[in-house]
Amino acid sequence: MNQKQILALISNNPSVETIREAASWIKKKKPTDKAAYRVLREVIQRPQFEIELDGLAAWIKVARWNELLYVAGSTKSVVLFDWLVKLLEDNPGHKQAGELWDAIVSNSRDYQVIVKAAEWFVHHCDSAKSTGLLAWHILTEVQAEPVIQKARTFLGSLPDDFGILLALVQFDHYQPAIDRALTMLKDNDSMAFLVAVALLKNDREKFFPAVEKYLRTQWDYPYVHLYIGECIGVAPDLMFSLFREWIEGHKKSKGVPMLIQGAAGFAPTAEIVDFVWLWCKKRLPEQAAFDVFEHFLGFGQCFDLPPDAVEYAIEWLRTNKGHHLWSSVAESLICSSASRDLLRIGVEPLDDLEEEASGEIFEAMARFSNHPESLKQTRVWREKFPTDKHAMRITLALLERFPDGELIIKAKSAMPIGDRELDWKLLAALVNANDGDSIPLAKSWLTKRQILRRWTSQYHDRGALMLALLDGGHFDGEILALTSEWLRLTAHQYERKLFDRVAKAFEQAESSCTSSQTSD
Repeated sequence: MNQKQILALISNNPSVETIREAASWIKKKKPTDKAAYRVLREVIQRPQFEIELDGLAAWIKVARWNELLYVAGSTKSVVLFDWLVKLLEDNPGHKQAGELWDAIVSNSRDYQVIVKAAEWFVHHCDSAKSTGLLAWHILTEVQAEPVIQKARTFLGSLPDDFGILLALVQFDHYQPAIDRALTMLKDNDSMAFLVAVALLKNDREKFFPAVEKYLRTQWDYPYVHLYIGECIGVAPDLMFSLFREWIEGHKKSKGVPMLIQGAAGFAPTAEIVDFVWLWCKKRLPEQAAFDVFEHFLGFGQCFDLPPDAVEYAIEWLRTNKGHHLWSSVAESLICSSASRDLLRIGVEPLDDLEEEASGEIFEAMARFSNHPESLKQTRVWREKFPTDKHAMRITLALLERFPDGELIIKAKSAMPIGDRELDWKLLAALVNANDGDSIPLAKSWLTKRQILRRWTSQYHDRGALMLALLDGGHFDGEILALTSEWLRLTAHQYERKLFDRVAKAFEQAESSCTSSQTSD
């Protein structure tokens, strides 16, 4: 049977028997056979292939791992993910081991796996292997001194050591790396932009002058607004003057709205909030300005918006009923600390809004409003559209704020919803409401083996569920161990507040356990 025939067989009848036949066909081919890789690509992520993985290990260990690099970052199969890690542990000398470790670590936040990757980097990586950004990806999650020390020995010796340089610049004070980074800025190296961000993360005050000088050499480059946006996200206070100067000198640039919107989103200092509003105020109601303004309103959750910005939004809502952005502006205004409720400011929610659009408004009201009539309306809307995705989010918002028997029953009867993030939030809310059935369920969810992906809410959701168990006293040794492991990872900026709360609750839980053991 040739490649075309085996692929046709898999497509027409992907049964266990067919997949087993495909696995047998692959193992009969030489590890260098391109046809074998085409078939492997077709079957390796199929659930039926999981039972064939162990039998493939002897064949794959001498083959190229190009197909595995994609699988490592995309698979949803715990069995396949763990098999890849075991493959790496068993074959540390494979020429693509560093690349595969990097593909795994760059897409996951599994503490034990990151530790294994760090051990490989320290003990098995040599100057002939390509590691991509492995050292940098490890250090963004776990501050491992042995990784830093090993990375120092590789600077200037690996085939492509940019990942090593970036790791040392951001997480170390190794002078040879710093000197090379500063030279890249002076020479306008094509990768200097990434180095500039890493330098600011290392020491904002010390390296800002060099970064500013570099950005000015790129002043009229078409994409410099992206560079400025990244840097202002790291050092908004230091970057503000340069940010304002570039905007005032490039008023006709298409990058201006993007930069302003990004700055309001990633670095909303009070100074930036005032500047963004002033920029919008001069240009409203132009569409580009309104797009920025709509985004800007949402940051009223973090900062007090200028009073005239709030008044503009209220007046716009009163005079633009039926506009396709009406619900979005209304939602942002409700989320703003300046105005938690539409009825309080004299704006009636529209009855003829599309179901989904009105759901956004009522969800925001459920999260923030204290107006009895508004809260009553959220419950009415939820009953009217029980299958809408916002209905259960309204239940979640109300359950988090005003837990009662009716809401607990509704949440429990709906789970699992199929929306992973919402399911975890609902379960945490039920545990916080001290629902007896939800406590053992929460423990089982936390102890079940999962692939924790970067760029998702999984880390945050697990932390929130751990916090609910710790706060309620519903923990044991296993939950404490899992929480300790969770705390060993580096929290991203938006996770920091939850991280601090979990750390405090964990410390109190450990202390209570120690006290109990002492008294016994």
